[in-house]
Amino acid sequence: MVIWLKRQFKNSSVKRMAIQIFDYDLLSQEERFFESKAQLSKNLETIISGKLGGQNVNVIFTSLEKMKDLNYSFRKKKEATDVLSFNFEEEEFLGEVYICPEFVRKSFQGEKFKKETLRLILHGILHLIGHSHKGQFVEEREDREEMFVEQEELLQKLCATIESKD
Repeated sequence: MVIWLKRQFKNSSVKRMAIQIFDYDLLSQEERFFESKAQLSKNLETIISGKLGGQNVNVIFTSLEKMKDLNYSFRKKKEATDVLSFNFEEEEFLGEVYICPEFVRKSFQGEKFKKETLRLILHGILHLIGHSHKGQFVEEREDREEMFVEQEELLQKLCATIESKD
């Protein structure tokens, strides 16, 4: 599954740094932060472009069952998770970030769902560019790890672009 999407992106006519979105239709109209995946992609690129070094990223929304399969195949964990990222470290293609909306819906609804989904996209991209963390993210904690601080700064910028379009 991962390799197929990589080939699909690599064979596209995209010549600049891009974040391509797949299976955006797994989100309901109410759950979408932007009307189209092109708008989501453009806004993500604006916020994160300087960090990608001209490389391309795929963001794939996937089902609970597919996420569970990926998590088992690559991490030997038998349950689904909210986000996985796969780094390819190729010249023009950095990797892929998989997001499972079904998993996120278990804990977040409405505007909180939207914000958490955006946070997970940024979280996955930060992993692709080499960031790591030891603990879990807790929004209320003051002593966050460096990766989480950067993640929240990027999320704040992204949310500001969403608010400005309203």
